[in-house]
Amino acid sequence: MSLIGKIVIGGAGAALLGAGAYLLRLRRTASQLETVVKTNVHQINQSGITIRVDVLLKNPTRGSLKIKFPFIKLLYLGSTIGTSQAIDKDVLIPSYGQAVVDGIMIQVPAVGLISIGVDLIKGILGATAGVSVQIKTITAIDLWFKTLPYEKTQDIILKKQG
Repeated sequence: MSLIGKIVIGGAGAALLGAGAYLLRLRRTASQLETVVKTNVHQINQSGITIRVDVLLKNPTRGSLKIKFPFIKLLYLGSTIGTSQAIDKDVLIPSYGQAVVDGIMIQVPAVGLISIGVDLIKGILGATAGVSVQIKTITAIDLWFKTLPYEKTQDIILKKQG
């Protein structure tokens, strides 16, 4: 094999090795994403309850991330009682930084409240400590060459403020 052929093969091998290391770093960066959810009862009226969700996205790595706008599910006793709108928008999270997506509204219709029972309504409106629900954050992390799904479910206490 000629010297030029060896140089080309060596260069191609180095490029593949570098690309592989880069892809592995991106995958590790994506696995480190953390979410912190804050909720409150935004509005209660005859049409149902509106829940406001704010999501803090934390990136503790040196690689920046681009994710899709989070889709939020509100679950009570394992059943979905409300969801946010699906929005086709990107959110950039800088390296060693964070981004806030606030004002995500979830409408729980009155008909849905009746079907899940009065325990949820009593917990939100009553003088008790609130009611335990789950917030499921769903998004996709864009790794340039492919997207990775991301889901996280957190237990929270939902109660009326004030």
